[in-house]
Amino acid sequence: MSLHAYTTEQKHLEVLQLTASSGPMAPNLELLLLALLHGAVISCGLLLFIILILITFLLASYILFLVIVAVDAYDTLGLFSWLIGSFKANLQLGLVLLLWKGLSRTVGAYSAARPRIESMSSEAKLRAGRRMNKLKNLTLASHR
Repeated sequence: MSLHAYTTEQKHLEVLQLTASSGPMAPNLELLLLALLHGAVISCGLLLFIILILITFLLASYILFLVIVAVDAYDTLGLFSWLIGSFKANLQLGLVLLLWKGLSRTVGAYSAARPRIESMSSEAKLRAGRRMNKLKNLTLASHR
């Protein structure tokens, strides 16, 4: 090896040793990366929190808008309140008539089926009475 090549190689080794030995920067890179990751997590958390607050404000403003529209509509429709009252009364009358018709049909169906229901219940009572008598006879026979 020539002297020039040896000195050039020696210089490169010295530079590498200087970089490696002066390296308190190398462990700090890990700390910087860790700080960067922590900052990113905290930033994402704060960003999500801000987005949730903005969505909440949007929903509140939408609900407020709907309430204002409803109040304005009520004030506007106040001029036609007689029409709304008439419609409400007609609706109540219709519901009462439906209830009356349903009850009358139910009573009619019950009246038509009443003799059949009474005959079925009397037959069930007779069968139950016969079985109770058989049970009494069996219990009396077992006591003798």
